[in-house]
Amino acid sequence: MINKKTMDAFNSNGTDEHVNLIIKAIDLLMTKSLAKYISPIQLLGQCKVLTFNNLACIYKKKKKLPLALKAVIPIKSNIG
Repeated sequence: MINKKTMDAFNSNGTDEHVNLIIKAIDLLMTKSLAKYISPIQLLGQCKVLTFNNLACIYKKKKKLPLALKAVIPIKSNIG
């Protein structure tokens, strides 16, 4: 729900506030204990993918391509 509202608002006026909302959503989604409250677990993964993709779209529209790539490409130190 945060994703849809953020993207709708961003598409209408494009302020930086929407980046902050997406980042807050990411903080919530990355909480380790969240997985025990979401069933099926695949739903959590789908929400993460959607949120990171939306963040990348925002950065892309703002012509911040390196940040857009960082939002969707895992950093080497986070892989293992």
